[in-house]
Amino acid sequence: GSGPHLTGPAINPNIGYDPMRDFTHIAMIAGDTYALAANPAIGARTLDQLIRLAREKPLASASPGPGSLGHLLLLQLNRLAKIDIAHIPTPGGTVTDVLGNHVPLALTTVLTVGQHLRSGALIGIALTSTERNPVFKNIPTFTELGYPGMRGSTWFWLTAPKGLPPAIVEKLNAAVRKLVHAPRVEQYFTQQALMTMDLDVAGVNTFLSEELAYWAPLAKESGLRVQ
Repeated sequence: GSGPHLTGPAINPNIGYDPMRDFTHIAMIAGDTYALAANPAIGARTLDQLIRLAREKPLASASPGPGSLGHLLLLQLNRLAKIDIAHIPTPGGTVTDVLGNHVPLALTTVLTVGQHLRSGALIGIALTSTERNPVFKNIPTFTELGYPGMRGSTWFWLTAPKGLPPAIVEKLNAAVRKLVHAPRVEQYFTQQALMTMDLDVAGVNTFLSEELAYWAPLAKESGLRVQ
């Protein structure tokens, strides 16, 4: 599972399942922060500059598609900064389109865009993590720039069909938490700029419930519908 899927029922009323009631959520694995990345040709290197630019001329930002977390984050940024950056869905081609300057901006995961931020091919305007990422120390967070509502990550976690016996859930939770802290796994996650959360079963369910409560109203309010 991952963060954006939590908004499913809000976006698609016919999805046919409840993300909390119809699954047994077991353990968190890793989280991937989102980055607002810009083609250098845009001429904005900071969030303030970008917001000023967006008030002067039409801008567009790419995401993997309608209802993706990248799309919801863009809607949130537009609302909080009182701007109107257009959304361009680019399934499978988000980074390519920004590298080619077909679309000047993208709100997408660090896994997707990280190598281009490292090389300088794209500029990292801000990250959606609440604290700076150790791999990208020079990129500020939206939170520190005064936009705490711009937080969100894609989370990967272990889940199973509902009704899995609690003893098995506890055993699997302990095993995953141990695995995530294994030196080689930690090293890989750090290299990829992925985050981890060490949560027990109750903590996992609390976190997922809070994420659903946070994103569902925004998805509903935006009138998003996916087929």
